[in-house]
Amino acid sequence: MHCSGIRPHIIKKELVGILAGTPQHPAGPLRFLPDQPLLSTEDLPWLIGTPPSRKARFKFWTRALDRSRNLPWLLVNSFPDEFINHDKPQNGALLENSMNQPRIFQVGSLSKHALVKNPSFWEEDLSCLQWLDKQKLNSVLYISFGSWVSPIGDGNVKKLALTLEEIGLPFLWVLGPTWKDGLPSGYIERVAKQGTVVSWAPQHEVLQHEAVMCYLTHCGWNSTMEAIRCQKRLLCYPVAGDQFVNCAYITERWKIGVRISGLGQKGNGTWIEEGDG
Repeated sequence: MHCSGIRPHIIKKELVGILAGTPQHPAGPLRFLPDQPLLSTEDLPWLIGTPPSRKARFKFWTRALDRSRNLPWLLVNSFPDEFINHDKPQNGALLENSMNQPRIFQVGSLSKHALVKNPSFWEEDLSCLQWLDKQKLNSVLYISFGSWVSPIGDGNVKKLALTLEEIGLPFLWVLGPTWKDGLPSGYIERVAKQGTVVSWAPQHEVLQHEAVMCYLTHCGWNSTMEAIRCQKRLLCYPVAGDQFVNCAYITERWKIGVRISGLGQKGNGTWIEEGDG
């Protein structure tokens, strides 16, 4: 996603404070670039955690973007049609530079793994592919929130676990070793006939599998690109950083998924709460 021109714009328009990037007005629909989905100031990638941590992230983003102005080129893991300015003709993946800004070359998407067996440093549990082979066509919910240690927290891990058990859908859940402390006691044994929990999965192969119905994702950019390439529908639960912007593209611009507002109970039953989608 392109951010090099956004920071000066939102400061000039007094949408955020100049020191900490704190929204100055109630969250409302914003559009920073032509053809971009409507966003909220609450979706800005540095608005994570406590006020001091938000200020530190805003300072980091500010410094990085200011330094990028002196670069002749900026390579972006994106694709030419992500941002289209109808007033200027595009030259493939190359976006022409303006004054005091680098030329941007879009080199994405970088989701093809033909030359890389395992693009991560985590050991993949290949047994999940054998488990998928035994499932019905388009029946499995795949769940992964990326490689963060604990992006959704133990409380949400427990909520999601109970929700999955209640709805009864077959599921494949990627859950790191430190996350498993958030599971209810005896959970893995109780759901053994319904789903499987692994520490890490060969995601590209999983998303290609015909048994996978849809993907519950944090909307990380690489995961989003892999899901698109494998033509899987998305349930979006953004957590941090650019994931909120990516979610807006998925749900509003590309219309290949829906955003959910929670991972727990809804009404008198138990379900994954559907939000804006």
